[in-house]
Amino acid sequence: MSFVPKSVCLLALLFASAVTWADQWIQLDYPGAVSTFGSAVSGVGDVVGDYFANGVDHGFLWHDGSFSNIDVPGANDTIPEGINVSGAICGYYDDQNGTHGFLLEGSSVTTLNFPGATTTYSTGINDSGDVVGIFVDANFANHAYKWNSNTGYEQIPLSGTQTQIYGISNPGFIFGTLYDAHQSFHRFLINPQGFIRYFDMQFGTLTLYGGPNDHNTVVGEIKRQHGADAIRWNLTTGASGTIRIPSSNSTHGVGINNAGQVAGYYVDQQGKNHGFLWTP
Repeated sequence: MSFVPKSVCLLALLFASAVTWADQWIQLDYPGAVSTFGSAVSGVGDVVGDYFANGVDHGFLWHDGSFSNIDVPGANDTIPEGINVSGAICGYYDDQNGTHGFLLEGSSVTTLNFPGATTTYSTGINDSGDVVGIFVDANFANHAYKWNSNTGYEQIPLSGTQTQIYGISNPGFIFGTLYDAHQSFHRFLINPQGFIRYFDMQFGTLTLYGGPNDHNTVVGEIKRQHGADAIRWNLTTGASGTIRIPSSNSTHGVGINNAGQVAGYYVDQQGKNHGFLWTP
């Protein structure tokens, strides 16, 4: 069961009509960090991401202009991937037993391990507390899942390999990518009833790995002759726009909220990574 795939012609139209975003952005550098990466932005403009310092990846929350650290107790590395309007944060962490998903609500941490999985990643959360991500089975295959505190774990039925899930909107649409049995690459959007719509434009310079928001807009990057521009792309209408942080080598969009704010990171002329929050 699937929606009708988009056409290659639509992709050509999308880029022909793309416009550059206005220059309204904030640089996010965690104090003392070697690198800072923005991953997601909530409906109220809070940003989560990770930073690298002293050989370790730590999570951060940026709220009202101030940073706070996020480290799951006992973890070697902590990588936040999503945040909702209530401030609940999901992501994954590594410890001596492997990689686990987590949900952080205030000071309370819930570890997410899909039953029978060797590895679990949590990559997105909506305002209802639905968490999505992927898990790896004993045969090293990736699978998609959804979890919430009321219903527990649910495997999302997808036919393919190397599955990646990037987020879930408040209405319940899930965005991700996979390779089918013929090793053809697909981007997809799953609606709340489980129907899948594929976006099969073969455009090798386009990478999408953030979203969707409630308008089915996703974000990522498009490679240029020199570096990359961040891009936001509405899966329903085809509307798009790009951004290059001034004086950067490349700019990458990773998360988007319903107001169109985009969190991500850019690489400066010296090769250092900085987080950013862009506001329309």
